[in-house]
Amino acid sequence: MMYSVILVDDSMPVLHYLSRAVPWEQLGFQLAGSFSDPEEALTYGQQHAPDVLITDIGMPKIDGIQLIASLKQTQQSLMSVIISCHGEFAYAQQAVKLGVQDYLLKENLTADQLVPILEQIRQRLDQAQSHSSEHQRLQEDHLRHRLLIKRKFTSELLSGSIQDPEYGIQRLTHFGLDTRGKMILPVYYTVTANEERKQRFHDLDLLSFTVENIVEEIVEHSGTAVHLSKSPGEGFVWFALPVRSGAQQEMIVHEVMYQLIYSVQKFAKAEIVTVCGSKTLHWQEAMNDAIQLQAQADRYFYLPPSTLCDSTHRLDFQKESDLFANYGTAAESLALALLPDGEINLWINNWIERLKQERYHPETVKTFMLKLAIDWQLKQQQLHDRPFAFSVEELHREMGHIRHIHELTEWMNIRFGALAVLSRDWTLQANCRSEIIHARNYVEQHMNRLVKLEEVAEHLHLNASYFSRLFKKETGETFIEYATRVKMQRAKEWITAGNGTVDEVSQMLGYQYKSYFLKLYKLYTGHTPVKSKGDTI
Repeated sequence: MMYSVILVDDSMPVLHYLSRAVPWEQLGFQLAGSFSDPEEALTYGQQHAPDVLITDIGMPKIDGIQLIASLKQTQQSLMSVIISCHGEFAYAQQAVKLGVQDYLLKENLTADQLVPILEQIRQRLDQAQSHSSEHQRLQEDHLRHRLLIKRKFTSELLSGSIQDPEYGIQRLTHFGLDTRGKMILPVYYTVTANEERKQRFHDLDLLSFTVENIVEEIVEHSGTAVHLSKSPGEGFVWFALPVRSGAQQEMIVHEVMYQLIYSVQKFAKAEIVTVCGSKTLHWQEAMNDAIQLQAQADRYFYLPPSTLCDSTHRLDFQKESDLFANYGTAAESLALALLPDGEINLWINNWIERLKQERYHPETVKTFMLKLAIDWQLKQQQLHDRPFAFSVEELHREMGHIRHIHELTEWMNIRFGALAVLSRDWTLQANCRSEIIHARNYVEQHMNRLVKLEEVAEHLHLNASYFSRLFKKETGETFIEYATRVKMQRAKEWITAGNGTVDEVSQMLGYQYKSYFLKLYKLYTGHTPVKSKGDTI
């Protein structure tokens, strides 16, 4: 693990010398910044929380002691090293009280003097990281065990096997919810997240565990509810409400649930769909209501996320045959939309609006879209001997995780958008070498992250240097230029079509920093991102 360091000194020669002379990376550090202005260093430190601060003492505006003290207010673990002149030794003594790791005299300062100090700091940081990781692991293990116990009880509850009401009441009491003499209210929730958010957490289970952790913490602190997980990304919040006016009960429920919705959005970057059951004084009625809420979970497919809905929002669906009666027309229109001059974003938006309006059964809708994607690729393979861009197994796996219309919209934008770009490339590359075609396909298939030249060369079983020269010779642009250009093309299409904010699009394309994405976007398009509504970012 690399630790971050910032240097602060109003002497530019000192900054330049230490920046270049110290073997930062060999010692396990990354030099995150060098500052001659301590106020700029303070602003940066408060925003980015470096692990180590190396600072002069005698500086204008803010001296080194004040800088250390200010940063430690928000980051107690900050390690610091003082660079002091002889006349400032009294300041150095004050620094000891702030937990400064060491100090050096500037008069005879050399990089060699700093190396053993940094090695000791590295050891301390490693130890702290190890202790922190172990503590976090134990906490996560405890939480997972608690969630498993709750999940087992929830499974019993939803199966209808709990015949004794007293047993159910006792279990809720054990989990911290006293329901005696109170109104019981089950609230169902399910996580909905787009592909970028799933990729950020590496897999859906990790994302779901993160959401469950957030729900668990908020609900436990409420004192009026308990969280019972059914499965990763799906569960209930059970309320025990005082027998008061309906308005007071509603206020309690709304306070907890909207704090939960906000926290999931903020910390997990996901959305949840929530549906309230009915309030009752009787355990058996509450249990039956929870069973009904979960049994009709597929009917929440079209509900707006991040809104507290009640059970009356459960929607009926159209007949399955009504959708597949239009399959031939849909396949033909998709083929036209995927042509180089086609309008794939318009095709997607039209279909999503139609699905929301007609409300076909979710499983029917997912099967329909999956069949469209597979059949188009199969036709390309049969007519033009082109490889599948996405395997049938991969598409089935992705579709199996989709629980909400927003997730389906994201999936269609990513997968059908990639097929549109491939279609254009195939048309333009009729005489192109197979290595270049496969390289471009690889980029399209991994649009959600940054793809390195070496990675593609290894995928093609080619030497990286040879592949770099070949790509430039065949296409007239470097591989990096190509990969960046197609990402910016995709970004422009999505933003113009209103398929996400600038933040969401930049993350969906694998850019960690919005500022870097905006710089590339303007470089390749000549302007800042513009949404379909016409407002600039």
